[in-house]
Amino acid sequence: MSADHYIKYIWAKEDNARVIAAIRLSHMDSPKLQFTLPEGCDRITAYEWCTIHGKWANDPVAIKREYINNLGT
Repeated sequence: MSADHYIKYIWAKEDNARVIAAIRLSHMDSPKLQFTLPEGCDRITAYEWCTIHGKWANDPVAIKREYINNLGT
């Protein structure tokens, strides 16, 4: 990305609209957000803010706990 066109913020919200993770980025950062899902979270929506295009949001994504619980095995 360039200094005038990049993803400046990324955040994720639970289905109840509570922000569960967020990061502010510079034009030199890779646009990614890693976080631990809170217990009981079963749906999230990801958002980002581009310095040129503004806010973007994906459709809510259902979390399959059985998949997450098996990642460490």
